[in-house]
Amino acid sequence: MTNENRLTAFTTRLKWFLLDRRYAGRLEQPPLSGHYWTGTTTKAEEIKDISSKGLYLLTVARWHPGAMFSMALQRTDIEYGAPNSWIAVDAMVIRQGVDGVGVQFVPSKTGVAYAGKVEASASRKALKQFFKQLREGRPPERD
Repeated sequence: MTNENRLTAFTTRLKWFLLDRRYAGRLEQPPLSGHYWTGTTTKAEEIKDISSKGLYLLTVARWHPGAMFSMALQRTDIEYGAPNSWIAVDAMVIRQGVDGVGVQFVPSKTGVAYAGKVEASASRKALKQFFKQLREGRPPERD
């Protein structure tokens, strides 16, 4: 390999490393609240942005990258308690910010979790469907 080829390969890897890898389309200020268990009570937090892959949670809590937790995403643009107005997700912290944490969804391979039908955290398909309906402003269409 010539020096020029090595430099090109190095530059390509460096660009990939430095690029923002949040490649999924994001919805800013979604009509959602995130609810998680603190150990003594549930805590509701605002969500800064969301995609089908993860979200940024506005919170004073600071979990270390790699920490995992479960949370419910509750839609605020439809009546509270309406059927299928929330989805349960497992999340892994991937970064900390000044005003919150960025998390990546960890989809279930076995099932879905909706109000009245909780088997596990949401599957990748359920997460994509939830995000698509949220982005389009449509009410949930689940059985």
